[in-house]
Amino acid sequence: MDTSPTLTYPIPIFRISNNTYYLYDPHVIAHLRSHHRIPGVLTGTLPQSPQQNIFTGLPLQLMSEEARLLVEQNLAFVVDNAQEHRTGFKAMGREGKRQWRQRLRSMGRDIAAGVEKEKLKERERVLDSMQGEKKEMAKKAIRRKEEEARLDSETPEPSTEDESDLLFSRSATAMSETPPTSTSPTPPPTASTAVLQPHAITPTTSYPPFPQPGPDPKPSLPDTPPSYALYKYLHTHPDHTFYISPGLRFGCQYLIYPGDPLRFHSHFLAASWGWDEAIPLLTLVGGGRLGTGVKKGFLVGGKVDRRPAVESAGVDGRGEGAVDGSKARGDEEEQGADDDEVDADVRCFTIEWAGM
Repeated sequence: MDTSPTLTYPIPIFRISNNTYYLYDPHVIAHLRSHHRIPGVLTGTLPQSPQQNIFTGLPLQLMSEEARLLVEQNLAFVVDNAQEHRTGFKAMGREGKRQWRQRLRSMGRDIAAGVEKEKLKERERVLDSMQGEKKEMAKKAIRRKEEEARLDSETPEPSTEDESDLLFSRSATAMSETPPTSTSPTPPPTASTAVLQPHAITPTTSYPPFPQPGPDPKPSLPDTPPSYALYKYLHTHPDHTFYISPGLRFGCQYLIYPGDPLRFHSHFLAASWGWDEAIPLLTLVGGGRLGTGVKKGFLVGGKVDRRPAVESAGVDGRGEGAVDGSKARGDEEEQGADDDEVDADVRCFTIEWAGM
């Protein structure tokens, strides 16, 4: 049964720096991957294994080509995350910050209670498996640890720092309410009477506490390299369902997969050149040999130059087998110089090394 929340288009893409775009919501990432063939690249470390870089997690970094394609298809809009953060922080106010800190403390207590509950279950299971003197010794050790934890929680370290103007202060995650003192005899410490220390929570996004930003009435398209025409042609080709990822590890611009990269090996190493740009012969030979060596085709392509001189000579500049690039949805009339790129035809060739 699918319990993922329903997405509302357009979705926000967060720009952190000049040309770096990120997604943080796992439901959005899974939806774009399965429905719109946007794989992206996971760039975050895993909290359980921060010293390795083989398995990565959120956030998901998008290529500028992926971000632009989503914006052109009215599926997403770009949010300047730094500017939105500064604006939201100023508009939040002291009362809003206090409420957000209380919410973090409450969430931390809930998590701590759940963890403690699981510990109690595991402890009871282990004690049930013991017998005789070992069981009594284990119970004494547990009572001693609970007493130490209770005493530590009743004597918090004094803080002289004024954190009233901070959003994520230490008190938001590390300090708990001190229980009232009493002159009555202290009962034996148990799991129910011990004061649980809230778990530290580091918010992974700015929304909440800030309000979710809305789309710009006149969105600006992300800047893309000249190879965007080839990327869009391959991604929106009506006869194929290509997944496209960065090709740096194979010395090209894009890796072209026939399906989800988690299920398929890539079929092509793609590189783009201008219509009149000279391609070094060694690049063609090296790309063809590399592609053949790793069981892929070396695909080269570029945008067709529609110069009047070519058309007057009786050749439309497309050549045999050329296919029109699909039009993007959106306000194409307002893009000005980008119209040629949006409506561009693209020609592609694949090169394989046949031997000497």
